[in-house]
Amino acid sequence: MADVTPQPSDPPRMKLRRLGIDTHQEPVVYMRADCPVCRSEGFGAQSHINIAAKGRSVIATLSVVYGQWLEHGEAGLSEAAWRLLGVHEREQAEFSHPRPVDSLSALRSKIYGHGLSEADFSEIVKDIVAGRYADVHLAALITACAGNNL
Repeated sequence: MADVTPQPSDPPRMKLRRLGIDTHQEPVVYMRADCPVCRSEGFGAQSHINIAAKGRSVIATLSVVYGQWLEHGEAGLSEAAWRLLGVHEREQAEFSHPRPVDSLSALRSKIYGHGLSEADFSEIVKDIVAGRYADVHLAALITACAGNNL
């Protein structure tokens, strides 16, 4: 009998819609409260969600919306998320949980008064450039490094 290895299911997909909402540099995704993707994946308000389309991906903060201004099967994007993904109206995107951001442990260590190695700092910068840090993480880094503590 052949060995049957279960294959991971494909990430859920939804159509994208540009909402024209300026969230400064914070990528934000908007989904309906009754969205099956939110329910099946366990996404709730303020969750961080990985969105992938056209070979690009971004981690966005979820805002849950009520009412009918998004259709079923549709996710809205802020201007920042739209720009980072480089997508077109109604394109399909995949939604998944982001991989853990390992450099956040170095940031937490810095917050508690420990130093950052060159490798730690390099990983933090790479994650920031890749868009894996939310504004709150950036604020924590700036605060931890303020006052000549870098």
